[in-house]
Amino acid sequence: FMEYTSRVFGDVTVVVRDCPSWDLLDSDWASVRKVLEQADILVIKYSVTDKLAFQQVRNGYAPRLRPLLRHWGVPVILVAVGARLNDEGPPCTCPLCASDWSSCVPHSEGLQLSRDLGATYLELPSLNHVFVGRYFGSVLEYFMIQCLKHKAKERPEKRRGNKVNELRPPHLEQPARLPPIRVEESSFSQDMQWLLERGVQFADVAFYAGDSGKELGWAHAAVLCAVSPYFRQLLLGPKTR
Repeated sequence: FMEYTSRVFGDVTVVVRDCPSWDLLDSDWASVRKVLEQADILVIKYSVTDKLAFQQVRNGYAPRLRPLLRHWGVPVILVAVGARLNDEGPPCTCPLCASDWSSCVPHSEGLQLSRDLGATYLELPSLNHVFVGRYFGSVLEYFMIQCLKHKAKERPEKRRGNKVNELRPPHLEQPARLPPIRVEESSFSQDMQWLLERGVQFADVAFYAGDSGKELGWAHAAVLCAVSPYFRQLLLGPKTR
């Protein structure tokens, strides 16, 4: 584990132990369990662009951690981290907003995992001061304050396993302040060209070859209906009076 130490609230020392790889749970489970037993807050993070790793965590490691977390009553924060797909295109192209869900982790699966673990679910579409410093930081600060209050009240012989005093995840709203959006001048023709060339993730009509079943391309129903009465009748049905 990589260890970091910091001081918060004036005189409170916080020790952060970062697990570099999930493989440690297989190779050195005894050490991992020892660290978990000493933890006051557990943060589990995953990248929404790595669906294979998420499935490994959900199917392989979460069932092993679930009974221990419930027994210890440790608050858990599950963080879904998005990242910008490229430097071009609209201001927000993170996988949490527009993605190919065949290779990315959808919101529903992350939310279900958080329910299975009894965790607070957070989404960080961007690793900036708003989402990390204020949104994630505020949630982490909440649990730290609750842990300090709990430690001040508990007796030495009741260190762990008290289900009555287990911290409950707070009900979170979306952050009020969003990252600044870059506004660019555009025209109808440019926007339409961008939609046709790059907007595959928003397409809702697929074309396939009748003989081979090979995928030929994607299109937008709104565009097809606007330019062709045939597609309008095919996609929307006969016009009703």
